[in-house]
Amino acid sequence: MNWAAQNPEQAQVVETEAELTVVLGGAGVGKTTSALAAAAAHLERVQDAKPHERVLFLSFSRASVARIASGTSEVLGKNADRVDVMTFHSLAFSIVRRFGSMIGRGDVVLVSPAREKLGLAGNEIGYGSLLPLALEIARASPAVAAHLRSRWGLVIVDEFQDIGDAQQQLLELITPSSRMILLGDPNQCIYTFLVADGVRVERINEACAAAGQEHTIVLPETSFRDPSGVIPAVANAIRTRQFDAPALASAIEGGRLVVRSGIALSDEASSVAQIVTELSSAP
Repeated sequence: MNWAAQNPEQAQVVETEAELTVVLGGAGVGKTTSALAAAAAHLERVQDAKPHERVLFLSFSRASVARIASGTSEVLGKNADRVDVMTFHSLAFSIVRRFGSMIGRGDVVLVSPAREKLGLAGNEIGYGSLLPLALEIARASPAVAAHLRSRWGLVIVDEFQDIGDAQQQLLELITPSSRMILLGDPNQCIYTFLVADGVRVERINEACAAAGQEHTIVLPETSFRDPSGVIPAVANAIRTRQFDAPALASAIEGGRLVVRSGIALSDEASSVAQIVTELSSAP
C-alpha cells in the first residue's frame, strides 16, 4: 500500500478492526481514500487465513465509482483486484442477471429511464425495479443469500447518509458476517426529498449509535482536494441555502463554480456523469 495517513483520525480508520465503523467528514477530507487504505489493511491482515477474501465498495453513481476505481491501484497496490467497486444498482443487476432464473426472471432486460417512460415490455425492467427484484431473488433462494453473505469480508458504503430502505435491506442481507465501514456526512444528505424511498438523515445517526463513540470517527475538516478552503466554504453555503454568500460569488466569478439548471431528475445521474467526464478530459 503506497499511502500514508495524514492525521491520527485517518490512521484510526485504516487500523480499525471493528465489526461496524462509521467515518464522518465533509467533502475532500479523505473519507474515501482512508476507507480504501482500510480495505488494503484488512486484506493484508486476513491474507494467510483467507487468501481469497474480497472487499465490496458501494457508491451511488457511476461517476463516483469511476473516480474511486481510478484511485484504487495507488492505494490498494497488489490487492486492487480483490476490491469490487460498484453502485447499488450494478450490484442488484449482477444478482438479477446471475440468479434471476431461480424465480423465472432469467431473461430480464434493463432499460434506460427514457425508454421506461415509453412503457415496458414483458421482460423489461427499469432501474427502480432492480433493487426490489434482487431482494426478491435473494429472499426466495437461501443458497443465493448464503453466497452473497460469504462473498465479501468487508463492505464499505460511500455517502451512507443518502441510502434508502431498499439499499439498507440489501446491506442487511449481504453483511451478517461481514465487517462494515460506513462513510457519510449528515450535512450533505441531499436526497431527503425521496421520502417514498426511505431516504432520511436520521439513518446515519442510527448507524453512529450502533457503532458507538469508540468506532465513530470524525475526520478533521481539512480538505485535501482544496487546501484553499474554497470547496468546503461553497459546500457549506449551498447546504445552508446562503446563496448570497461571498464564497459562492467568488467561486462563480473565478470559474471554480458553474451553476447548471433545468436538469430533469430522471437524467440527473447521467448528466452529472457527463459533466465529470468533460472536466476529467479538460486540459
